[in-house]
Amino acid sequence: VACSLYLIFAQWLGKDVKLNPLDMTLYMSVPAALFLLPFIFYMPHPVGWKGYGALTDWQVLHEVLTYSPGVMSLIALSGFFAIMYNTLQYTMVSELSATHTAFAGNFNK
Repeated sequence: VACSLYLIFAQWLGKDVKLNPLDMTLYMSVPAALFLLPFIFYMPHPVGWKGYGALTDWQVLHEVLTYSPGVMSLIALSGFFAIMYNTLQYTMVSELSATHTAFAGNFNK
């Protein structure tokens, strides 16, 4: 249900508000990041490392950067790919329909 509402909202932004797909991607990423921010710092979960109990995502990132600072470039690359994927998805929603995009996105599952 949430995915359907998300795609319908994206279609509305593209058709009625006249945002292009890149603007939709960047404008919708800020509220999503703000919503997830408290969970990054305050929600511990178990990790599969010996000698460690439950850690928050921030603590995991800190440990990883302590041992391998070069992993930050992979995080940035992942963010770039996420922006490109979401821009492609919003392009499909704007040009086709939310229903068609949802069907195409679930085709390989």
